[in-house]
Amino acid sequence: MPQQEKGIKPSSALPYQLYADGKLSADKKSFEIKFTASNKVFGAKALGSPFNVYAPGKYATMNDPQKMEDLRAWAYTVKAGDTLSDVWPLHEFENSEYHLRTYGPNGFFREYLGNAADPLIDVICEYEQLAGKLTGNIALKITNHTSKAQTITVTDHGYKTGDHKVAVKAGASTTIALNLSKTHSWYDFSTKVDGFGSFTKRFAGRVETGKPGFSDPLMGKALA
Repeated sequence: MPQQEKGIKPSSALPYQLYADGKLSADKKSFEIKFTASNKVFGAKALGSPFNVYAPGKYATMNDPQKMEDLRAWAYTVKAGDTLSDVWPLHEFENSEYHLRTYGPNGFFREYLGNAADPLIDVICEYEQLAGKLTGNIALKITNHTSKAQTITVTDHGYKTGDHKVAVKAGASTTIALNLSKTHSWYDFSTKVDGFGSFTKRFAGRVETGKPGFSDPLMGKALA
């Protein structure tokens, strides 16, 4: 089979500041995703974005919720500076185990897996900012809403940003900084919580800074 040519090439700056934050509802009966195309950094130059969501496992059919089909998909468009959200009832997933994948432009990807037993922990992937400008790094904010300390593991998927394990006290928050300077701001990592095997959040893409960058070094097999 043909092989991907090795190496990376310059890529244009793109004024995207995109987020897709997913979490279980307070009543634990549905999963909600908020899609944001922020304009806080790029202002009037900021771009809106399409988002496509897929349920890769069995999901209730549109016309008959009592029947399951192998794949469902939803499409959204968010204008610059705006946020919209949608919800997926857990009972519409097979065995009430939710599994959703969100895709956006330029490699943007989010994946969520879990069920009604998810821990009350928020995992938010933010883009690190200094003096109002994006650094090109990730600031992963974790908030523990449970009544005891929880241990969170962050696993890198190929970009050599390192794995992390952190204990967060009850009612506390912490931020894990991921330095992407050696990957040209590309990233792919997942988070899990000890004792909750079904719960996973995965984040991938490239942090845009307003400056030209380079194509994906993992795809180009250009990571040292």
